[in-house]
Amino acid sequence: FPDDLSLANYFLFDRLREGKGDKVALRFGDRAWTYTDVADRSRALARALIDGGLAPEQRVYVVLPDTPAFAWSIFGILAAGGVLAMGNPISPPDDLAYVLDYVRATVLITTPEVAAALAPRLRDLPCLRAVLLAPNAATDDDPEAYCDPLPDVPFSASLSQAIKQGHKSATALPQIRHDDPAIWLFTSGSTGRPKAAMHSHRDFAFNT
Repeated sequence: FPDDLSLANYFLFDRLREGKGDKVALRFGDRAWTYTDVADRSRALARALIDGGLAPEQRVYVVLPDTPAFAWSIFGILAAGGVLAMGNPISPPDDLAYVLDYVRATVLITTPEVAAALAPRLRDLPCLRAVLLAPNAATDDDPEAYCDPLPDVPFSASLSQAIKQGHKSATALPQIRHDDPAIWLFTSGSTGRPKAAMHSHRDFAFNT
C-alpha cells in the first residue's frame, strides 16, 4: 500500500475513479444511493466537521442504527482526518457516556432519542463541541430527514443541515497517511470496562 492511504479513498472514493459512481452502493427500503451519492455526502460532512473545528486525530463517536447516515458518517469522519469510534444506540446511557469521556470525543453523531437520554451527562464533557442528530429511521422512513436541535442537548444540530452546509464549503480535505489513526474499536469489557483497540488506515486495507 502507498504511504498516502485513506480508508475513505480505499473503500469509497476510489470507486468513483474506477467509473462506478452511478452504481448502487446502498439500499434502504425502496430508496437507493449510488457511490456518487454516498461520496458527495461524505465529503460534505468531512468539510462541515473540519469547518466546525475538528482537528486531525480527534475522535468522533458515532452511535447510530444501521441506516444510510451511518455510512456517510463513517467516511466523512475518515476523510476529515478524524478518528472513528462506534457505539450501540441501545446501550445503556451510562455506558455510552463512559466511552464519550474515555475517547474525549469532539463530536457525537447519534439519534435524538440517544442524545436526549445522554443530555444530563453531555454538559460535563469538556471536549465535546457538537452533537449531530440523524433520525432513527424505520425502513420506510426518510433517513435524511431534518432533526430539530434539542433544547437540553448542548451544541445539537441536524446531521442533514451539517451536510447541506458542507456542500457550500471549499475547505480542502487533509492528506492522510497509511499509519495515521483511523478507528478505535472497543473490546467486550469482559474483564472490566471496554478498552479501545487503536487501528490505522492500513489495518483495514490489510484485512480486506
